[in-house]
Amino acid sequence: MDLPTALNVISTLESQLKELETLSKEYEFEMEQVIVKLREDYTEKCNEFVAQKSYVTKLEIQVDELESRNAYLTNRIQTLQLENDQHLERNVLLEHELCDAKEKLKDNHHLDRKKLKRSNEFLQVSTTESGLLVKSLSHLANNSDTKLSTSKVISTTFPGNHQ
Repeated sequence: MDLPTALNVISTLESQLKELETLSKEYEFEMEQVIVKLREDYTEKCNEFVAQKSYVTKLEIQVDELESRNAYLTNRIQTLQLENDQHLERNVLLEHELCDAKEKLKDNHHLDRKKLKRSNEFLQVSTTESGLLVKSLSHLANNSDTKLSTSKVISTTFPGNHQ
């Protein structure tokens, strides 16, 4: 190779070298920017991870509390249902007792009415040798005589005047 060609090759190589150094510096700068950005992203992701881990922990605690509360409330519901069933059973028994009591009261009321009707009757009481003779003076009463086999009169009763 001759000297001018060699100088031209050297000049071209020097310009390519300067161009490569410039490109290398630009690439190095870009890579440093990428590294800085990656570090920032990594730090941000780490912080997000810590925050999310803390949030997940809080949620797990809330889930545990809700499960515990749910178990308590389920138990409470079962207890209240049992109590309610017992109250319903007792109410049914009381309703039957009430019906029975009303029926007895109705029957007693009819008996009391009969007694009231009888208390308005006038009775004639007389004695015989061995007992008492009780006779109703009411027109509605059966006029068959009733004989009592007691020999002692304890008291005399008139309608509306009890002693």
